Amino acid sequence: MRWREFPLRMKVLAISAALFFCVFAASLLTGRAIETIALNQPMLGDTVFRHPRPIKNGTHFLTDQQESILSIASPMVLVVFGVTAILFVTLMHWQGRIEKEKKQQALNRVASSLDSGPYSAI
Repeated sequence: MRWREFPLRMKVLAISAALFFCVFAASLLTGRAIETIALNQPMLGDTVFRHPRPIKNGTHFLTDQQESILSIASPMVLVVFGVTAILFVTLMHWQGRIEKEKKQQALNRVASSLDSGPYSAI
């Protein structure tokens, strides 16, 4: 379907799905960036690096700020992914239903034109 053919509710759903996907990508990239940076951080805690986190093949220590961001970003990835998936599945289902209805209307128009045409008496 073309964008201009979408009903208003479907446009809102599509925009919401795209926005949730952007939030999912941002939270995923943020979490992975912190874990990548943590690979170069100490494997023994000190006053700055106080929060142990199992990353790759060892335990690395994170700063307070990294830990707080990661404690928000990690669960957010799962929740936002679930919401995004539900929105996209709903959007695809709705689009399939509309296309099916359009095909049925086209078939009905063809059938009604055949019934009223010159061959209707045969």
